[in-house]
Amino acid sequence: MQGTYRCGARCVLRFRGAIGSHELDAQGNVVVKGAEEWAEAFWQYLKEGQTVSEAAQNAARGIPPSKGLGNRQILGSLKTRVHPARYGN
Repeated sequence: MQGTYRCGARCVLRFRGAIGSHELDAQGNVVVKGAEEWAEAFWQYLKEGQTVSEAAQNAARGIPPSKGLGNRQILGSLKTRVHPARYGN
């Protein structure tokens, strides 16, 4: 985390410990429940213009604390906004 920040990242987000729970879907693929839901919501909130801090917090709403998504750390500016490239301009 520190290394990424020292290399010029404005904001770095990490989780402390394991997140989600590993389960198998109908096809036998490993799915990380909680983490996938959080990631989808997180990117949607960023797309809507929320800061990294706001998006991380809001994405965790409704996901049980046992999934570990509340145990996160943000280094850098909490006001950083990200414009995901996959959504275009």
